[in-house]
Amino acid sequence: KPQRHNPLAEQIIEEEDNAGLRKTPRSKLRKGSKDDDEEANDVMPAALTQKVLEIAQQQKLTDDDLDGLVDDAGTVKGEDDQNEDEEICDVEVDEEGYVLGQGATEEEERALAMFLPSKGTQQAGLTLADVILQKIQEHDARQQRSEAKEAMGE
Repeated sequence: KPQRHNPLAEQIIEEEDNAGLRKTPRSKLRKGSKDDDEEANDVMPAALTQKVLEIAQQQKLTDDDLDGLVDDAGTVKGEDDQNEDEEICDVEVDEEGYVLGQGATEEEERALAMFLPSKGTQQAGLTLADVILQKIQEHDARQQRSEAKEAMGE
């Protein structure tokens, strides 16, 4: 009598052999295809080439001009003239280590002090580590109390 289909054992073996393989193969792109060669051989239009050369020459001239403007300090003149306008001054610091701002009113300083912690106070909120350590200590204290009660009861 002829078989109608593959026996189950053969199907399982075939599936194991073909595991991870596609039923229909995918098309693969090869390196160095003909399209790349054609693009490399294409010639740019003359007008575009001329524009690129003009822009490159302009950039070179501006770079050369800037190189000539470097002064003794190593800074480029003409770029940051604002640096000369800025004054370097010492920063005033009060007893608590706060930087004193120029032109800040007392009201602004009070508002700022509300958000900044003072040296004497601790942080208001507990960290996660603080909470965990606190719970561990409470647990240990409960265990010691229960052990002490058991010892007294005996």
